Amino acid sequence: MKCEIRSSCFLGCQHTNPMTVDPGSNINLSYVIIGGLPVQGITWKQAKQQVEQRTGSSDLVLQQSDTKRGTCQCTGIHFTRALEIVWFSSTPNFIIQNQTKELECRFSGWPLPRAVSWYKDDKLITDGTHGMYHSEEKQGEKTFRSKLHLPAGREEQKGFYKCSATNRIPGWSSQKNTTLQMIYACPFPKSPTINSSEVLASTFSNVSLTCLFDKDDNCPDESFWYLNGKQLESGEKYEIVEKKTRTKCKEEYILSIFNVTKNDEGNYSCHWLCEYETTTTAAIDLKVTEAQPPTGVFGRAMVDIFHDEHEEGGSDVDEEVGSDEDEEVGSNEAKKGGSEQDKERGSDEDKEGGSDEDKEGGSDGDKDGDSDEDKEGSSDDDGEARKR
Repeated sequence: MKCEIRSSCFLGCQHTNPMTVDPGSNINLSYVIIGGLPVQGITWKQAKQQVEQRTGSSDLVLQQSDTKRGTCQCTGIHFTRALEIVWFSSTPNFIIQNQTKELECRFSGWPLPRAVSWYKDDKLITDGTHGMYHSEEKQGEKTFRSKLHLPAGREEQKGFYKCSATNRIPGWSSQKNTTLQMIYACPFPKSPTINSSEVLASTFSNVSLTCLFDKDDNCPDESFWYLNGKQLESGEKYEIVEKKTRTKCKEEYILSIFNVTKNDEGNYSCHWLCEYETTTTAAIDLKVTEAQPPTGVFGRAMVDIFHDEHEEGGSDVDEEVGSDEDEEVGSNEAKKGGSEQDKERGSDEDKEGGSDEDKEGGSDGDKDGDSDEDKEGSSDDDGEARKR
């Protein structure tokens, strides 16, 4: 608003002594007399009250006039106005891979803010944070513009961005902010990919085959697994699942095969179907080998475990086994040795006992035998002589 100029006021009076006040507050104005005697009849008049939005000048101007001398002074008074956001970038907005982006907010109010702060997911952005920086400029006396410059598009830039500003004078302030959502747009999907074109599995084991799909909001519409051209479905033999990855633009498509047999050998292919696009596939050859038969009494696994434990605790086992074997061998040798000693002792005793008994028995026997035989022999001889 411009100062109302009367014939008694100078043209420069419209920009004299600017002042900003809070609406509803009291205003104290003073004047200074330059030279001469004190001036009588000083009055204050409101020169203009209507706020004109087309200009950036004062809201209200009070005119100090001296009716006698015809001179005047003007004081421009600006009323504070709360901040408003008059324009901002569209939201939600999209981040395109490898393309730069600018976000913008424009504020109006009085006084204008000195700076604008930018936040990403409620964390303050300083110049250089992940390659981001912001710039500011005034557009006339009514608008303050701030821009946030984003580097080449990456998925990590998705999130919620907030621009915030504050204007103030002593005892009064206002604050305004708005939030802009940024969505990462996935690149156009490509054909599915695989880690290996050939997978080996042994009979009676379980195996999983994986395809990696590119994904966006529209593709793929459908996806399937095939074995030698025949579509597979989840059941007792197969399980088909989709698994998310760390990026929203890729997804794992997994086929699990249970209790593998030689009949499961063949060409497995994952099919990626999208409307208005050519069907794309990726193929994996599954080779099945016979499981190795168990070896030894305990089987291969048990043998390996025993071997490992034997190597780790060999000294303890050897000591215990050696101790037991020594005890058993010692016991057996003791038994054998005792038996042989008994035999030797028995033989010697038999010999010694037999010799003594033979001597004693023989002597006594001979005596008794001879006496009896002599008696019987003489008796028989006497009888035969009588008969004659």
